[in-house]
Amino acid sequence: MTRLGKQMQRDMILGGFSPRTREAYVGAVAALAKHYQRSPDQMSHQEIQTYPRPTVEWAPGIAPLHRQ
Repeated sequence: MTRLGKQMQRDMILGGFSPRTREAYVGAVAALAKHYQRSPDQMSHQEIQTYPRPTVEWAPGIAPLHRQ
């Protein structure tokens, strides 16, 4: 794991994130790095903000946790 990945893991552990949440976040950052073919610490704010987000279909009557 990279220095940035280790720091991210440590910060999430100290922040009380669950193992599954940490796994999901690390996977999302890995997908971001793969998309731009470089480490997130070498990306611009604009690149990170415009990274394609998946479209989520919500079931009727169930509110999404995060609104885009």
